[in-house]
Amino acid sequence: MDEFKIKGFLKDKNISQQIYEIINGKKIIEIGGPSNNNNFINKFYQYCSKITIINFEEENNMSITTGASTDNNINKILMINTNNCELFIEENKGKYDILLTSHVIEHQANPIKMIQLWKTLLNDNGIIISILPNKDFCFDYARPVTKLCKLITKYENNIMEDDVSEIPQMIEYYKSNPDKLLEFKTHPNMTVDEFINYQNYFYNNPKELERKRPIHHHVFDLNLLKEIAHYLKMEQIIEFTININHWVFWK
Repeated sequence: MDEFKIKGFLKDKNISQQIYEIINGKKIIEIGGPSNNNNFINKFYQYCSKITIINFEEENNMSITTGASTDNNINKILMINTNNCELFIEENKGKYDILLTSHVIEHQANPIKMIQLWKTLLNDNGIIISILPNKDFCFDYARPVTKLCKLITKYENNIMEDDVSEIPQMIEYYKSNPDKLLEFKTHPNMTVDEFINYQNYFYNNPKELERKRPIHHHVFDLNLLKEIAHYLKMEQIIEFTININHWVFWK
């Protein structure tokens, strides 16, 4: 158990113990991995029984291809495209104890639809663990947190992943404080105008947006995530924010 703790990461020993008990010996599927740059998730890899890691394939809107890892617990390398995504979901319903995502949900135009799809991979006692960016530490700093009603409307209208409706508002917020934007932009050596043009490119090329998923469609905080969990008939059993990341555990 002592090896599970990461210095300076979780000071609350009760939460650390709770997380250890959740992931120890469990079968995990990670969407959007492997998260080798996150030392805490690497502990998940170490203590789970097996993990299937899946990543977004460039040419598909549903996304299920795996990243590579040498970890002995990672037992599958999958290549899943749009045509066989539904088959993969059908064949793997209820097989996993935990579904893990890190910096994935904010890249979904219709996150409720996607999470509902992912949920089918979990058994009856399954848990979703998600890490999302804290807007105070990224280029979303000037944007308001998305309202649950907007996400529900997109879900009910079956909005697809080439949706560009958020980009004009995003650009307006970026323009509102260009000097601040320079501190957070993810593309080095790019001016604010170039950064905005980058967003405009995807507005005018929605299929490229769907293919590359470069933007944060929505902005989340712990309260919105709790509302989503309630909408999904799940409970947010653990929540905390550490610098750049919000962490939530849904049961």
